[in-house]
Amino acid sequence: MSIRRVLIGIGAGIGVCVGPVYIGEIAPQAIKGSTGVLFQLSVVFGILSTQALGMALATPTRWRLVLLSSAILSVLQMLVSTGIAESPAWLAGNGKAQDARAVRSTLWDGEDVSYESVADDPDTPIRESHNVNAKVLRRILIII
Repeated sequence: MSIRRVLIGIGAGIGVCVGPVYIGEIAPQAIKGSTGVLFQLSVVFGILSTQALGMALATPTRWRLVLLSSAILSVLQMLVSTGIAESPAWLAGNGKAQDARAVRSTLWDGEDVSYESVADDPDTPIRESHNVNAKVLRRILIII
């Protein structure tokens, strides 16, 4: 049982580290900070809802429902994650500009959104960013 808890902890730690990096790479410059905040809020509300569910189901007969709900959410996340797009910033930084444009078009409904390539020199100025509306933030929340 303790080995499983260690593996779950490692998986959760990786998810909390990798999630913001990926979201930061797919987000246009104009909303990178907002997406980071939204990710952290989703983690906090996820912990809050998990704790509330645990308290509601902390009885001698219903505690197994906590494990069942966790398993269902894990399987659902694994199924949904198969549709995650490659990072346009990573694609552009690795010489796949055409693929990056295609992914960018898919993510942002054909809008011309500028990205900072992962391979860019950090000392170079950031390119002009695109003014993004609330519809973009809703798409980020769906991905999270």
